[in-house]
Amino acid sequence: MDSYKNLDIEKIIEGLDGQVFESTGKHLSKAEIAIIKGAWNGQDYQEIAANSGYNMHYLRTAVGPNLWTMLSEVIGDGVQIKKATVKNVLLEIVKKDYLNKNDSLIGKTKIYGELPKINLFYGREKEINYLKNQIKLFKHHCVYLFGSAGTGKTFVATKIVEELLLEEPNSYDCVIWKSINYGSSLEDVLDEIIKVLNLKIENKSREFKLGLILDQLKIYRCLLILDGLESLAQIEVFEKKIECGNLFRRLIEEQHQSCIIVTSQLPLDQIAYTATTLLPAYVQIQGLEENAAMQILRKKDLKGEKECKKLIKIYRANPSLLELVANRINKFFGGDISKFLDYKTTLISENILKMLNQQFGENGLLNDIQKQIMLCLAEHTSEELPPLKFSDVINIIRGKNNCEISISNMMDAIEVLEQRCLIEINQKSAKDEVSYSLEPAIRKYILVDPLSLIYKNFNSSNNKLNGLKASNHIQE
Repeated sequence: MDSYKNLDIEKIIEGLDGQVFESTGKHLSKAEIAIIKGAWNGQDYQEIAANSGYNMHYLRTAVGPNLWTMLSEVIGDGVQIKKATVKNVLLEIVKKDYLNKNDSLIGKTKIYGELPKINLFYGREKEINYLKNQIKLFKHHCVYLFGSAGTGKTFVATKIVEELLLEEPNSYDCVIWKSINYGSSLEDVLDEIIKVLNLKIENKSREFKLGLILDQLKIYRCLLILDGLESLAQIEVFEKKIECGNLFRRLIEEQHQSCIIVTSQLPLDQIAYTATTLLPAYVQIQGLEENAAMQILRKKDLKGEKECKKLIKIYRANPSLLELVANRINKFFGGDISKFLDYKTTLISENILKMLNQQFGENGLLNDIQKQIMLCLAEHTSEELPPLKFSDVINIIRGKNNCEISISNMMDAIEVLEQRCLIEINQKSAKDEVSYSLEPAIRKYILVDPLSLIYKNFNSSNNKLNGLKASNHIQE
């Protein structure tokens, strides 16, 4: 079913015509409007010609190509528009216009908190459509997005909210967007939600507050977004995991008519220890598909198919890293990717830096064995060196510590790092021993150790030697 069937194409074309006139000084012709309407309705040129009275050959060869070139310049935002894609482009314009004009109220839906503004967003159609279906068709009370920093979890959550509100403007009474800051407590989060809901209570327990919020979720249809849930969990504070577990168990298991969207850098089982009989709709947000990643670089006016693909590979199609490196290449190298690549440096975006500080920091999210594994991989693998086999990782760490380390603990630690996308898995077949490496940005962070969070935990004499070894593989 077309979720956008109620949109008025006449009004959309009226707005588009205004943009075209402002940019070119000319209005859309009747033939151009006929093609746009036909493309919107999924018609081919023969059907458009039959409905408009124009000759099919004229529309296909004389009008169409010039129309798509012109629209690409006016509204394409760096992407070539074609007949097959013009509807999606127009829908994106409608969404932005609709949401910008209705900043705090959409239909009858009140919005509390500020939805993030999206500048660049490409791809993710599969993930967004899956999660929307889980919410709309399967009535999931909770959807959970996790992945490494910079992959776009927050923006995916934002797009889901935007599309739900556009497709069914009155389906929710309110939207509550809560960004969770590092160091926040569950108590802080509950208090802020209670404040948003205009509930006045004092000196009540955490369980009472949570129960009160759940009552509101039963009475009203709310869309509650908890962005950055990993900030509630610290590896040294077990009680925080119990608190998160209780929160999730009650949000998921208790019957209500609302939906909670959660983003986190950690898989749910690494935050919440409390078992639940029900699971949320669950999606891991990883690097972009190559076509979507290429669109980011083209938007930034970077050229060269081979060079762009190399950037995408180095930065693992992470959208925040690609945007950072594209901006730096334009600023310092005039857009010349080859010159940048000649220096063999690796850039780290601010959100990746914060994520790694949080992982490696005191009372952070990594235990000692996990840190040693990361350090081992940073020192013994690179883009030029092969991945390290699991048995070699064990032997290197045992040699450094001059003691036996539990293999089961090593396996547990490796699996946690895998789930958090902090290490890369390399295995040609199921019969081969698994090998591991690091993506360049993470590897550079560990070797540079900008806040002295890593090497200070290890023997100082080994650190000096390891630092010398590291310098052979990395340039700052």
